[in-house]
Amino acid sequence: MVCLWYKIKQNAKKKSPSLRSAGVGILFFSALYFYTLFFKSSLCLFRNAFGISCPGCGISRAFLAILHFDISGAFRLNLLSIPLFIGIALYYLFLTLDLFRGTELLEKYEEILSKKYMLPPYILLMLFRFIQI
Repeated sequence: MVCLWYKIKQNAKKKSPSLRSAGVGILFFSALYFYTLFFKSSLCLFRNAFGISCPGCGISRAFLAILHFDISGAFRLNLLSIPLFIGIALYYLFLTLDLFRGTELLEKYEEILSKKYMLPPYILLMLFRFIQI
């Protein structure tokens, strides 16, 4: 019988690129959060240069609103934040399940999201975001 720790270690070797990207994502979001908290300035180069919001403006604040269970506030800040947050949460959930159970859920998830039939929903979300601005 193989111990659980050995299985997790072996699965972590297989998933090392995904683990690195998850860690970089957490570090990046944390750095953005603390930068905006301390300096009270916008990080958006497009907004700073042209004075109008880009499709990504408000995502960090909307994520924080979602973490505080303020879904309507997140929706007002950025429409794209809710599906993006769900997608990121599913990524971390599937990565964790793959580590502990040795499944291939993350690969299936990435495969589904990269199909051609997912392009119209992505375009619709971007159009709704431009209408929302």
